[in-house]
Amino acid sequence: MWDLIVNLTQYRILLMLSAARCIQIDNWLTLEEHARLLHYVFEQEAKFVPSDMIDGEVEHRKSLLLLSFPEFSDLIETRIQKIFPDLLVQLGLPSLQLSRFETQLNAHNDGNFFKPHTDNAIYDRGTYKDKAVKSRLLTYVYYFYQEPKAFSGGNLRLYDSTIRDHDYVAADSFQTVEPRNNSIVFFLSRYFHEVLPVSCPSQAFTDSRFTINGWIRCFRSAGGHSTTISNKFASLCQTPSDINEHLPVLRDLSKGLDCVEFGVRGVVSTWAMLAAPCKSLISVDINPCPIEEAKIAATNANIPFEFICASTLDIQINPCDLLFIDTLHTYAQLKHELLVHGNQATQYLVFHDTITFGMAGEDGGLGLMPAIEEFIAANPHWKVHAHYTNNNGLLILRRDR
Repeated sequence: MWDLIVNLTQYRILLMLSAARCIQIDNWLTLEEHARLLHYVFEQEAKFVPSDMIDGEVEHRKSLLLLSFPEFSDLIETRIQKIFPDLLVQLGLPSLQLSRFETQLNAHNDGNFFKPHTDNAIYDRGTYKDKAVKSRLLTYVYYFYQEPKAFSGGNLRLYDSTIRDHDYVAADSFQTVEPRNNSIVFFLSRYFHEVLPVSCPSQAFTDSRFTINGWIRCFRSAGGHSTTISNKFASLCQTPSDINEHLPVLRDLSKGLDCVEFGVRGVVSTWAMLAAPCKSLISVDINPCPIEEAKIAATNANIPFEFICASTLDIQINPCDLLFIDTLHTYAQLKHELLVHGNQATQYLVFHDTITFGMAGEDGGLGLMPAIEEFIAANPHWKVHAHYTNNNGLLILRRDR
C-alpha cells in the first residue's frame, strides 16, 4: 500500500494511519492477592523455562516462561470479564463477546527483552500458519514485582502503525508504557510493540520484572453470531441503499487489487472490496465513520486495511490498482480529485452517483460527468469500461496497458 502525505502550509507531515491506543489500570489486584501471587511465583522458580526466540543468528526474545498457574490465570481472566464491555468502549470497538483466553506468566531479568512484533502475526502473509494466533484481537499485560523495585527498564514500547510497500510496519512514532507495579495494560494485538531491555544488577530471580500476559481471541458479535465479511456483504446487497445494487460489481473489480476508497459514510462499499477480497484497502473520509467492525473483519481475514479521516483534497497517494470515488458530488471536487489522484490508479477508476449527479452536482452547479469527460480528454489512456444507470449510476474507467 502507500504512505499518505498531507500538506499543511509549507510542511509535509506524515499522516499516521493507525495511532496505537492502550488502557492502563492501576491496583488491579488487592494487596493480599498481589502478595500471594509473588509468593507463589517465587516457589515456582524451578518450573520456569526459557522463552527465547532465535531466527538464524538474530535473537528476538529472551525471558523465562511459566505456562500453567491456574489459580491466578483464572483470577485475572475473571476480573477482565467483569470490565470487558467498558474496555470495548474505551478502545473504540463495537459490542462483542469474548470466547477464549490465552494466558502465560513471564519473568524478565537482567538483559531480557522482546523485539518489535505483533501478537497475532496478522501481517505475516506467507509463513505463519497458526490460525489460532491470527485470531487474537486484544492483548493484556499485568505487571507485578516486589518492592523496592530492584530492576530498571523493561518498559512497553507501543508503536503506531503505518503502511509501506503494501504492508503494515511499525511507524517511527510510539508511546512508552511504564510497567507500574500491580497495573494491567490492554491494547489491540495487531499493534507493533516491544519490551525494552531490563537491567537487574542482582540477577536474582526474585528481583525480576514479572508479568501475567495473554490474549483474548475469537470475538463474536453480541447477538452470538460471528461477523464475517461474506455474510455482511450479502446482507448489504439485500438491504436497499443508494449503492447496494452495485456492490457485486465493485466486489468483482476489487479482487486481488490494492484499493483506495474516497468516501466511506455508512461503510457500505467498503465491505464489497473486502469481500472480493482486495489485496489491501485504504478508506478515506473527511468525517469520522463507524469503521471498527470492518477493521476487525479485515484483520481476521488478513487484509491490510486502514481508515483515514482527512479531506481527499489535502492528501496525496502513491500508486494503487483501483481508486473508488464517492465523495462530494460536484464538478469542482471531482476535477480536483482526478487532477491530483486520477493517474495514481493503474487499472480502474470507479465513480458512484454518475446519473443522479451526472450533469448537475449536489451544489446546484456542474456535475460529475463534465469533470470525467475533461479528464478522459486530457488522459486518453483512460477509456470507459462500463456505465451502469441503475441505483444512482456507477461509471468505471479502465486504463490502457
